[in-house]
Amino acid sequence: MGLDAVVYCDCIEKGRLRVSHPRPELLHIAENGAPFHSGGAEFHPVHDGWEWSQPCAHRDFVLLHHRLGNFGHITWVRKRLEECLATPGTQLPIFQTKVVYNGIHAGDFLNLHEVDLLRHELDQLDSYGWNAEDEFAMLDIIGKLKGLVYASLWVGKPISFL
Repeated sequence: MGLDAVVYCDCIEKGRLRVSHPRPELLHIAENGAPFHSGGAEFHPVHDGWEWSQPCAHRDFVLLHHRLGNFGHITWVRKRLEECLATPGTQLPIFQTKVVYNGIHAGDFLNLHEVDLLRHELDQLDSYGWNAEDEFAMLDIIGKLKGLVYASLWVGKPISFL
């Protein structure tokens, strides 16, 4: 178990599909940016077959995917931040309360406003003077999140946690 994050592509919205959906009126985009259908259970095999046909250039409509860490690693990041920051919980509210608050929060997502706030928080963390022992792990998660932030802002879609 752990924490993964994705940004879904905008191929459906931009009309860049190589294979048209069999019932486009049933195809929708969820709040987290993922495509879904509003057909009943009998439509699942048809929709799934369409998804498996690779209708766009991105597997499962995922523009960018990063494994942020397992449960233990995310817990370590959170605790390390609490030890380092002068006022933990208030200095980096999005990072601490919406990203690393738990090592397994699948189904959550950051809306575009929160993504933009996270971008500023990551810039603060970038310039923090990490000790040699912590630097690699902290800069790794910061770098992955920055990639997700810029992908999200580029396509105008949330960052979703898996």
